[in-house]
Amino acid sequence: MERITLIDTIQRQMENDDENRHRQEKYLFQAYKDGKIDDFLIALCGWSFKTIIELNEEENAD
Repeated sequence: MERITLIDTIQRQMENDDENRHRQEKYLFQAYKDGKIDDFLIALCGWSFKTIIELNEEENAD
């Protein structure tokens, strides 16, 4: 079985995020300006980098 990448996990979480896209965009720009990766990912898919790693590890454990 091929390993699931972090990008796959982020993409899957983005697809499941029901946040308003205009609101997400606003938070993405702010996180980018502030240089905060966790805020950027939370705006993008609803999860921090640490949580994305944990979700990815769970997916790969199956």
